[in-house]
Amino acid sequence: NSLPGAEFKLYKEADTSYKNPVATVISYENGKVEFENVEYGKYIIKETKAPEGYVLSEEVLTANVTENGVTIKANPESISNTKIRSSVQVKKLDEYQKPVKGAEFTLYDSEGKEIKTSVSGEDGILLFENLVYGQYIIKETKAPEGYLVSEGTIKVFVDKDGELYTYDVVNNRIKGVIIITKTDMNGKLLQGAEFTLYDKNGKEVAAVVSDKNGVVIFNDVDYGDYTIKETKAPKGYVLSKEQLEVKVTSPETQKFTVKNEAKNFKDKIINVIAETHLHPGHLTNFKDKIVNVIPKAGSLFDLKAIIIMGTLTILSGICLLLKTKR
Repeated sequence: NSLPGAEFKLYKEADTSYKNPVATVISYENGKVEFENVEYGKYIIKETKAPEGYVLSEEVLTANVTENGVTIKANPESISNTKIRSSVQVKKLDEYQKPVKGAEFTLYDSEGKEIKTSVSGEDGILLFENLVYGQYIIKETKAPEGYLVSEGTIKVFVDKDGELYTYDVVNNRIKGVIIITKTDMNGKLLQGAEFTLYDKNGKEVAAVVSDKNGVVIFNDVDYGDYTIKETKAPKGYVLSKEQLEVKVTSPETQKFTVKNEAKNFKDKIINVIAETHLHPGHLTNFKDKIVNVIPKAGSLFDLKAIIIMGTLTILSGICLLLKTKR
């Protein structure tokens, strides 16, 4: 193909340092270069600027003017340029600068057309080779398992022949948040419950105790499968046997609620009394809650039930009396 835009300079044969050009010409659309009105003598012709996107030719041409008015062809009569070609290397790293395998990157041309894809190896490196002169865009299109896809794109302008353009891209691990709300059977928030997080191999990862709001938070939990168990119950409550199976596959927050039963019958009654404060206005609610904790008739706890019911009758009378006086 004819190449316009190449710059050529004409030198006297004796000008071996190429410091004093006789003439400078740019190749035409048809790729031809012509030096006119060249005086008698021997000459050297060199390409001093290649067409855009091409490698400068190192070939030296010669010409010998011996006759007047004659067109002389240079020796050799023609030369060619090769396109600028280079490679782009992307190295995939984690947040600790360790190589990451399995990251897929896609190469696009300047108009956004997909050209090819490449995947990082054990060393975290992937290559796009033999790219001709021009603008390119590289984007991560699939992250390795357990990692977030890197944001943004890499813009590369290939303008140097044989160059290796290198870029490092960091992927962050997927980390999630797990929140557990601790309550009793009636929804009262419980402080002091310890929960332990274990990985898929049963190794302890972290232990957190519920705060005054009954909340347990496991922050920055790495991608993977986990088990959560209550390892210490709040005072006065039975340790929960519930086991949570949790999969962290995204940065989203996962929420759970775990309930505890009171440790014994006495504690259950105390919890109900504490909730109702023996206020007359809470009397109906108080009775309803007590019914839920009293054992069924015919059980070994009938005697305790009778005692409690008697106590309730007295308490109910006191509450009604206070209400009447008020």
